[in-house]
Amino acid sequence: MTSTAKALTLKVEPLRQAVRATTKGEADAGHGDGLGAWSYQDAISGLAANHSYVREAFAPFTARGTGTPQYLLQNGASYFGWLNKSLSKSQVEELLRIANYLAAPFGSYEYNLVNYGVEGVDYVNSSSGPKLTSTGNTNIATTYQFLVSPEGFTINPGFPEITRRVSAWYQNAGKYALKPLFYDLNAPLPPQLSAAAGPTDFNPSQPGSLIIEVTRGRASVADFKAAVKRWQGTGGNALRAFYEKLYEQYYK
Repeated sequence: MTSTAKALTLKVEPLRQAVRATTKGEADAGHGDGLGAWSYQDAISGLAANHSYVREAFAPFTARGTGTPQYLLQNGASYFGWLNKSLSKSQVEELLRIANYLAAPFGSYEYNLVNYGVEGVDYVNSSSGPKLTSTGNTNIATTYQFLVSPEGFTINPGFPEITRRVSAWYQNAGKYALKPLFYDLNAPLPPQLSAAAGPTDFNPSQPGSLIIEVTRGRASVADFKAAVKRWQGTGGNALRAFYEKLYEQYYK
């Protein structure tokens, strides 16, 4: 292994152990987590234990270290609200007005009212943003976002540098964004195909999955091919036919 490769090798260990080592001031080459962990709450807990604590994220890169990486986009929305087709025109318009109110952008009066209640009663402003009062903790339940929510935003009260770094990461990653096939297509699977759509054997994020076992040399390529044949015969081919029909209908 070259010195460069050694420098890029990540120390693989459970997330909690990695964070504990970092906050104690020990060297930690890296660990996996979502971007939600890159926040002011993380900075507060990290700096409390280690005044030099800083979290950063790798920019997208290829497996070989050369060429242009590709960053697959997730769907723009994963929750949907449905209106009953038997509603009258006035009812639909009323519900759309409510949805528009609930989707008020971050920082607006409507946003604060939906999420924090009445200023001076349910919340007070502080250096870290709105803070719920005892009354607010009783009155406010942040469930409206499951109906409608505004566009996403990044905020880290008291830690503007984190917001700048996170935003810069998103902007850079956006250069490599790629819309996968069926991007933003809402096509519920028939119940009989649900199992075929999520086989654990082929999921690299599933501990002990066959594809991981093959990668680590504990199972053979022949084992993997046999698993593919089993999958094809237990719904895999039907699943492929389902998506081929969608492709023909919407993308050709």
